[in-house]
Amino acid sequence: MARNDRIELIRQVEAHRGSRLICCVTSDRPNAQGVIAKDFIPLFFNNLVGMGEAPLGDVSKVDVFMFTLGGDTLAAFGLGRVIREFTKRVGCTHSRKMPERGNIVCVGGRRSFYGESCHTNPIDPSVNSPLGPVVEMMPGQRQSVPVSVESVAGYRNLLKEEWRLSSQAMGVAFRMLAEKINPWCWGTCTAAGSKSRSSRRHYCAVTAATSKTSIHC
Repeated sequence: MARNDRIELIRQVEAHRGSRLICCVTSDRPNAQGVIAKDFIPLFFNNLVGMGEAPLGDVSKVDVFMFTLGGDTLAAFGLGRVIREFTKRVGCTHSRKMPERGNIVCVGGRRSFYGESCHTNPIDPSVNSPLGPVVEMMPGQRQSVPVSVESVAGYRNLLKEEWRLSSQAMGVAFRMLAEKINPWCWGTCTAAGSKSRSSRRHYCAVTAATSKTSIHC
């Protein structure tokens, strides 16, 4: 789609919603995927500042159009905080894909709008580190695999609650896991999960306070 056509669509959305619209679109092309990162924060900030300084500038109501495959948990939380610095009236529009990081950004919005084919994922952070598991997709091409917080917790619950292994067997099972995933990643997963939960509770509390409604997270 040509740039002028995109600008016209943005203006139509702004006129219909009575708001200013920021579009956050990352690539989902295989082997060329784009995700939310910390360098998004100054881009959002500069756009919001520019909206306020433009002729007839008004950022009292901001909508975010989001299309992403995920990314950095802390960066997603930071994006939501930056938008909240300019306005308390935040709306979010989802077209098709909305993984957990996009959810973190948009859970603080007062309203969310979903396309007919949109799907969302639970807030389940993943840790991608050189110390994590590695797969060899092709000879000589080794690629690190993100470690999901819920996957680690699920493995623990499987051993403890479903299989009910003895203490000795639990030690062997965790030793096997440590051979695949560096224990440092376990701590990072725990920290990321705690941060995601606290971010969600924070945004829900802010939204409930500004909209005078009861929200449970």
